Amino acid sequence: MPILNQAVAAYSYPKEEIKAMMLAKLKAGYGIDAHIDGSPSYYFLHKIHILIQTNE
Repeated sequence: MPILNQAVAAYSYPKEEIKAMMLAKLKAGYGIDAHIDGSPSYYFLHKIHILIQTNE
């Protein structure tokens, strides 16, 4: 997926690998509030948030 390759290229990881992905479809004008993920396993992940804007 070109957009994901662009997102991780800047970090120069020795092996670019995406373990998981989540997409959230939001209504116009809505957002995701600042939060802390609760699972301890999330502390070892590097999360990248990418805004994808559509005309829907």
